[in-house]
Amino acid sequence: MGVNAIHGKNAYLMLATVSGGSAINVSAEQVDYNITLTDSYAETTSLPGAAGAVWETYVKGPIGWGGKISGNFDPTSTSLWDASLADAAMNFYLYPQASAMTRYYYGTAFVMLKPVIDGGVKKHVTNAADLKGTSVLSRN
Repeated sequence: MGVNAIHGKNAYLMLATVSGGSAINVSAEQVDYNITLTDSYAETTSLPGAAGAVWETYVKGPIGWGGKISGNFDPTSTSLWDASLADAAMNFYLYPQASAMTRYYYGTAFVMLKPVIDGGVKKHVTNAADLKGTSVLSRN
């Protein structure tokens, strides 16, 4: 079985900047990204009626997701700024390969700029945004 390794440089990120709006290319400068699923579990352990080891038991609770995008600060792009000031969740799309636009992850998320801008005289200027999923993360 072969592995279809891909390089992250060919990814394409899209984000709406107004609630319910069409998603647009965030910026070619956002060069790092991740999406993480989060699980929750509720403990259901009960004590046995007789002596012996007690093993913890759990049931699975709600699933969530979040992510982060970061990269070089682009002074000509206001996409992340606009999305982070919005009161509503934004449409988000991540295409791991721009050459395979039929395979992607998507959902709605709140966007939080963290940091808005990070730079100095001895380093290039960057920014980053955290994503907090507000509904199902889907995969096409």
